[in-house]
Amino acid sequence: ETATGVLIVNSPEVTVTQIDVIDIQGRLVSTQKYDNSNQYIVDLSFLETAMYFVKLYTSDGILTKRIIKK
Repeated sequence: ETATGVLIVNSPEVTVTQIDVIDIQGRLVSTQKYDNSNQYIVDLSFLETAMYFVKLYTSDGILTKRIIKK
C-alpha cells in the first residue's frame, strides 16, 4: 500500500486500540492510541519518503502491514 500525508484505517469488525509506525531499521517513529472508533487516522506527513511497517493492535490480535510513504 502507498500513503501520502495521512493513513486512514477503517475497521468496523474489530476494535483497534493502538497503531505503531515503524521504520525499515525497526525504530518506532509514531504511536497512536485509540478508544472505541471504526475509523483510525494516522498522520504521516512528518515522515520521509520510505517504506514503513504499520502495526495494528486489535481486539483479535496484532496485524502488521507494509506501506510506502510517498
